[in-house]
Formats: sequence, structure tokens, C-alpha cells
Amino acid sequence: MRLVKVIIIIVFYSVGYGQKPKITEALNSALYIENRMQRFNPTNNYKISWHQGYKVKDSLLYIHFTKTDTLSKCSCTVYKTVNFNKINAVAKDINVVFLTRPNAVKEILTYNKCAADTATPRTETHYSDLFFTEIKAQKNNKDLAVRLQQAFAENGLQINIPYWYD
Repeated sequence: MRLVKVIIIIVFYSVGYGQKPKITEALNSALYIENRMQRFNPTNNYKISWHQGYKVKDSLLYIHFTKTDTLSKCSCTVYKTVNFNKINAVAKDINVVFLTRPNAVKEILTYNKCAADTATPRTETHYSDLFFTEIKAQKNNKDLAVRLQQAFAENGLQINIPYWYD
């Protein structure tokens, strides 16, 4: 049932909803593969629940998800945004990342209650120059970088691919 929900969300947001549909289509397609690979990975000690796929609004790319540690049952809700005009490059080391201008990425983290913790949830806001896409399980996927570079170019934006390590 959860997989059906994820598929519906990804399809809805990648079929032209928003200003940059080819960019979100490429990201959501990779996110779908990532989700499938993570679900069947026995060494995975966290679970990600996607609230929505990648979406664009007012030149901002954003993603919203909750990451839960399967051992401690602690969870963190993450909301990330970046302005398309401030993305300089796409790269991969362990994770596929967008390299941006300084402090262009806004990440709001809400730490929810842990099973063993009685403290109330807290929220933190961080700014950085790295937009982590949460796409990391798939190997030999430099075609994703090329598709993203082409999609950005179609929208009048040039991005580089400085490195792509699998």
C-alpha cells in the first residue's frame, strides 16, 4: 500500500506539475528506484517515508520526508529547499548532491520523539551549499547526471558535473 502511495505521488509530481518537469521527472524516477532498493536492503538501519516526491514551486526545488532509525525508533522530518538559479553542479560521492552557492540550501529538521526519549520535538534550520538528494543506492548511474544537466540547460541554466564516483 505504501509503495502504491509513493508511485502515485511520484507520477503526479513528475507529469509536468511545476515549472521544471524534466528535472523533477529525472529526480523522482531516481527516487523511485532508490526507494525500491532501500526497501530490500537487509543492512539498511533506517526507513524513509516520503511525504511527496521532488516538486518545484516559485523556482524552488523541494523535498519533504521522514527518516526513522529502525533500531532506536527515533525519527527526523526533513524539509529541504534550494533555488534553481543557485545550483552550480550535480555530483556524486556517496550521495547524489547539488553543489550550490553558499547558504543556498535551506534544511528544516524536526526531531520527533524517540521511543526512549520524553523530550518534546525540536526543530532546527540549517543553511549550506550542499543539497543531498537522498539518492545513493544505485551504482553506475551517471546517466542521471547527464539527464539533469540537459534538463537544466533546457531551462536556461548551466550546471557542471565535477565528479561522479560510484
